[in-house]
Amino acid sequence: MRNLVLSLASTTALLAWGIGAMADPVEPAPTVSQTAPAATTADSDKVVCKAMGATTGSRLGAHRECKTQREWDDARLQSEKEISKMEAQGNLGPRGN
Repeated sequence: MRNLVLSLASTTALLAWGIGAMADPVEPAPTVSQTAPAATTADSDKVVCKAMGATTGSRLGAHRECKTQREWDDARLQSEKEISKMEAQGNLGPRGN
């Protein structure tokens, strides 16, 4: 039961972070086609600031976070890996359902 509560709490935090990051980006992310080459080093080192929403149920705590595009991409990939890992362990239902 404790593991379920911890996994739900971490999932909620990851989803809240993702929703906050997507809700009000300061700079729109460039669209990348499937055939486009990987981002150049200059693009990866560009600083991007995003508005982060407050914790669910709170009006306080909203802030801006500034990171390089590479750091944002790494954080997104880490979140996706954690969600996939939870799905594989049966702690989280499949996406889209």
